Amino acid sequence: MKAPNCKCDYCGKDIYKRPDQIRKYKTRFCNNTCASRSRKVRETRECSACGKKVTRKPSEFESDNVFCSQDCYLPYLRNLQEKRHKNLRKEYTCFYCEKSFERLPSQVKGKKYLYCGMPCKDKHNGELFSRENHHRWNPDLTDKERESRRKNQAYINWRESVYRRDNYTCQCCGDDRGGNLIAHHILNFSEYGDLRYEVGNGKTLCEVCHKTFHDNYGYTGNNKKQLIDFIQRYANQLPIKPVTV
Repeated sequence: MKAPNCKCDYCGKDIYKRPDQIRKYKTRFCNNTCASRSRKVRETRECSACGKKVTRKPSEFESDNVFCSQDCYLPYLRNLQEKRHKNLRKEYTCFYCEKSFERLPSQVKGKKYLYCGMPCKDKHNGELFSRENHHRWNPDLTDKERESRRKNQAYINWRESVYRRDNYTCQCCGDDRGGNLIAHHILNFSEYGDLRYEVGNGKTLCEVCHKTFHDNYGYTGNNKKQLIDFIQRYANQLPIKPVTV
């Protein structure tokens, strides 16, 4: 009979197990009876976060910290990670606004420009890839021609501001799927040059509602009253609610 090389995890008897069995299994038992009885053993501890009683198998208590649920465990894990990362964070300077900020070295590795946040990154990219630096820049167009074609930065900023104010949703039918929105000029773009980039002169419509509006009222002489009448006639809401623009 071979010499014992481990103990039964249930009764504590000295037993022999093959080396491959010791490597493969976390627990060892002298026979099936001990194995069966061990499955019924339970241990009770207190949750490290809320103090609630937690009853589990002894093998499930792998560390001194015990948690009754994910609601208690996740805050502990986040706090642990924050403490760990805090010691690793280093201070850097934003390339655009020159403010100091902290990042993990792995987050800035290999990057040419470092930014404190997305606003600075977006502004700098707008400067890097605008006008002559943009791959679709046409040097043959004049600034006046670009404005008439609505291809200038002022128009792009105005359009984005209108979309953001209207929560990227058509103000007539409520379509918010994206990819088919148009910033409609309440007072025509061509007739009111001084109001072209006024956010209050814009309204978000989808492609279908925008085309339907101009099919009904044409492309010149448009005004606020036409837009109010159009939304009240075509919006999917009953009874019709007052609309302001």
